[in-house]
Amino acid sequence: MNLWNYSLAASTTIALVIFIQGFLPQKQRITGYGKKSCCTASRFSKTVLIIVDALRTDFITTRHDSWPYLQQLVDLGQARMYHARVHPPTVTLPRIKALISGDIPGFIDVLMNFDSSELKEDNLLYQMKSAGRTSIFYGDDTWLRLFPHTFIRSEGTTSFFVSDYTEVDDNVTRHIAGEMERDDWSFMVLHYLGLDHIGHLVGPSSSLIPLKLSEMDATVRLIHSAFIEKGMNDYLIILCGDHGMADQGGHGGVTPNEVLTPMVFITNTTTPTSDGLKEIFQIDLVPTLAILLNLPIPKNSLGVAPVSILEPFIGSSMLLDALELNSHQLYSILQGSSADSSLGQIMTAFDMQKLNHEAYKVMASDRLREEKLIFGYQKLLRQMQHHLASHLMDYDVSAMTFGLCCFLLVFCLVLAEQPSWNSASALIAMGGGLLTASFHYAYCTSQSPSLVLCSGYLGTLTTLSCTFTACCYFFSFRQLPSRLSSWLVGSNNSQLFVLLLALMHSVSLLSSSFIEEEHQMAYYYTVSLLLLELAYCHRNSKKCCLLLLVLLCLTLARKWNQTGDKWAHLLDIADKLNTPAYGSIKVILAMSALLVIISTTLSDASFPFFLRGLFLVSMAATAVYAFGEFEYFTLSYRGRYEALTVYLCSAVMLVNSGYHWYRQCPLTSLHSLRAAWVLLTTVLHRTVNLPLVALVSVSEYLLSRAQLDDFMRTHLYFWLGQASFFYQGNSNSISTVDISSGYKGLTSYNPILTAFFMLCNTYAGPIFWMLSLYIQIKKKPSNRGSALVAARFFLVFKLMDMIVLQVLIILERFHLFVWTVFAPKLVYEVLGLSLYQFSYLICSMFSR
Repeated sequence: MNLWNYSLAASTTIALVIFIQGFLPQKQRITGYGKKSCCTASRFSKTVLIIVDALRTDFITTRHDSWPYLQQLVDLGQARMYHARVHPPTVTLPRIKALISGDIPGFIDVLMNFDSSELKEDNLLYQMKSAGRTSIFYGDDTWLRLFPHTFIRSEGTTSFFVSDYTEVDDNVTRHIAGEMERDDWSFMVLHYLGLDHIGHLVGPSSSLIPLKLSEMDATVRLIHSAFIEKGMNDYLIILCGDHGMADQGGHGGVTPNEVLTPMVFITNTTTPTSDGLKEIFQIDLVPTLAILLNLPIPKNSLGVAPVSILEPFIGSSMLLDALELNSHQLYSILQGSSADSSLGQIMTAFDMQKLNHEAYKVMASDRLREEKLIFGYQKLLRQMQHHLASHLMDYDVSAMTFGLCCFLLVFCLVLAEQPSWNSASALIAMGGGLLTASFHYAYCTSQSPSLVLCSGYLGTLTTLSCTFTACCYFFSFRQLPSRLSSWLVGSNNSQLFVLLLALMHSVSLLSSSFIEEEHQMAYYYTVSLLLLELAYCHRNSKKCCLLLLVLLCLTLARKWNQTGDKWAHLLDIADKLNTPAYGSIKVILAMSALLVIISTTLSDASFPFFLRGLFLVSMAATAVYAFGEFEYFTLSYRGRYEALTVYLCSAVMLVNSGYHWYRQCPLTSLHSLRAAWVLLTTVLHRTVNLPLVALVSVSEYLLSRAQLDDFMRTHLYFWLGQASFFYQGNSNSISTVDISSGYKGLTSYNPILTAFFMLCNTYAGPIFWMLSLYIQIKKKPSNRGSALVAARFFLVFKLMDMIVLQVLIILERFHLFVWTVFAPKLVYEVLGLSLYQFSYLICSMFSR
């Protein structure tokens, strides 16, 4: 039995890897480096690029009091600001690549954000080094991993330790005064992380934000004043953000506050101010700097140099040469694109523009003709950019389809459970496996095979997985119809309704709007199941009262954090409590919540005195950590010792759980395991969410005393787990992940611990309800195999969701939202499926 389940898990993993390999291929880029520049000399001898991580546009446009010096430069016409639109994904690593190479990174760069490696494609820093110009860098150490051996001087700061928002910036600023006195560099990059860290810790409404913005304004003053004091006229200062900041404080999504960042150009040249801010793309910075600094445009750059930036610094004839260079560079990328009708139109427009420019060169100077030619280049360049941006990836549809088919087979096998072995089925299985392997061999020897399915180790695993899965399917296919019919015939109306809800949820994933607002479905299903139980409990007043109280708790929990896309901006309870005026109320509620959590967790479990004391000590440490919200209350260094106390107590609880499982006491073991989970996740939660944890604990406490049958309890707890995921403020957007939870109790960045803590915090609700369900099942001695049945239900639901999502991605792979909605949802589904697959394996191991 265990071998069968392990084999299915392995097949699921391989199918998932194959699908992701086909969906997230490495982008095909042009090799080599740009050689041709347009200008005779660089317009600036020194250029400073200041990147303020998570600086969104309204942090400048609506907070003039925090930027007095910058505002003064704008009024004098020496600073010009633009809206710089960022292409998703809005995380740091892809944005650094975009700022330097001009390319649009793929979603795979989100997964590589924590492990960046050297950038080997053409970029501005390489072109500067090739031209004999030197660069220096201070700030986010991601740059040093991307560009090793590039800077003559540098110092990196840890970008993933979000608890620090002071020293991380001080260590950048302290180098500026000394560098401004040196003349051995041409390009300086400063990447400040403090603003981003504040956003992750306390959000964009914190009182720390204006202080940090004022600090950045002082940095601009320091650099600009140094240039003025040296009497320099040929300098350029660029202030920009790598991405914005969501209203919840994170980033990674596509809301306006995440994709709109400011880009300010500061020079000694006075430029006329416009009535409104013009919008450019962030990648437009690369060709702009290349032209202004007389460098070749990087070969894979998709940026378009804005005329309004170039015009004050280069003459009209040079401007046309610059636009011509930009168009030829984009044309070289277009030549490698797959042909379609829009590409043909662009090629024709390019040839016409080229003829018009050649004709202009041999004719007398004409301002009207010149302006018309400039306008034509602008229109052509934007068309080329739009086409290239919308045709970024070449998907391996064969690999994606194969992965989907494997998932369908695994889904059927999980439904059929373990097949009964007999010689006839074995012969059918062997024939099916050989037939499938033959098809795979024939496909891989065809003229255009899939690189994912037919090359290297993955091709070998594909063959083995394909053969095994097909064998298993043909071996058990005769059992599947009878298994399904027994489920349907043996189910009453309420059970059929519950199964229909699960099917409806999976089908709803075919809509991008339903994916963005999936929390509404989870909330609706939990309430529907509770109302269904209420409809059948009119003779049991105690049960009715308990269910009504649960509905009241869940209604309050639903209002705690707004999530999703369309209504996430609305004020919620957490937003209100996070304002300074409600700081005391927030901490009082948190302390009360901890008492409730203690009461509900210890009420059911027969813990010895030592473990109860340990639990109380851990909760006291969490309370001390929560008191850190008060400015007058001093924690240990970053709350390290308080958090370590909780981690130690959780570890002891975990060891106690393993001991009792070994002693064949599963109920006591599960109680200890859930207590350890509660201790860990409570300290990882933000203080404002502790009352939410109490509401969830009370809801489970009440439901544990309601007389629910196993079928209804299993499904209700599953949907409560999904709803709790959203109660915390999570969504299907990466920007809602609480990164600060990964640094509780840490004094330095540890990738393994940070990722583990973030996962624990994100999936605190689903795992809590899963453990609670297993506890309720184990309370009944008659429910010997019910835990495995429940785990199978969970796995079937997640497999259904994954299959529908894969169908959607294959059919809509060129959809506008494929990288902003579908790809992030796929990441969450992979994590959710892994969680329930692991739970199913554990239950199958101990379901004796």
